[in-house]
Amino acid sequence: MGGGAIQCPQCGAPLRAGSRLCTSCGAPVSVGPSADGQQESGPNKRLFWILTGAGLLILVLIVVLVSISRRGSSGLEGLGPDAISDEGRTVEPLRFKDYTNNNFSFATRLPRDWQGIVSGEELIFSGADATEQYLTTIKFSFVTNTLGNTLQGQIQEFEEQLSGRRGFRLLSSEPVQIGGSPAARLLAEYDGPEESAPLRQDQLIVDCGLYYYYISYTAPVELFDKYEFVMNELVDSFKFLR
Repeated sequence: MGGGAIQCPQCGAPLRAGSRLCTSCGAPVSVGPSADGQQESGPNKRLFWILTGAGLLILVLIVVLVSISRRGSSGLEGLGPDAISDEGRTVEPLRFKDYTNNNFSFATRLPRDWQGIVSGEELIFSGADATEQYLTTIKFSFVTNTLGNTLQGQIQEFEEQLSGRRGFRLLSSEPVQIGGSPAARLLAEYDGPEESAPLRQDQLIVDCGLYYYYISYTAPVELFDKYEFVMNELVDSFKFLR
């Protein structure tokens, strides 16, 4: 036999390269180097690729789960329903941001994309132009507390102001607490200017010592319930900076 011949370790019969059993005695044969000097590695290669594929699959699943978890923790909190514009175009769900006013010493949360303007002693926030959110407003105004002013007197003055509007109806009035201070919450309806839709107004009057804080949410009646969560988020997060 040549120097490269392989013999059965059991009976000495010649073996073909790569044989696993002796054709003479049937004894199992250990796999040795192949004719080109390379160790047979078919099963080992298959195992390697199986383990590699499983590892990659696990890695992809981990990345997906982490992404979903992050999106859930940052996206669910502060989200409102989809807002539909007058043209039926869907815009981003409302997300909230922290709002602080150091001049009047309060902080709260408002829709991130709502624009605010300052008019004298009033702060007015509303949704983007050309969307139905533009028709809804949050307004802050401030009245200096003078000697003899009371919260009940402010409530009566507010009702008298609105009673001059066409179709005015006071739907409810109740005492509440906001930011640890006594307040009143009123709900009223009245006709909009000219031919516009009737409006509904959720009004807070807060007694804060030096000032009365007037905070209102106003929207057309058909939109009021849809965006009332904006006012509720404001009230729940409202605090004074003392």
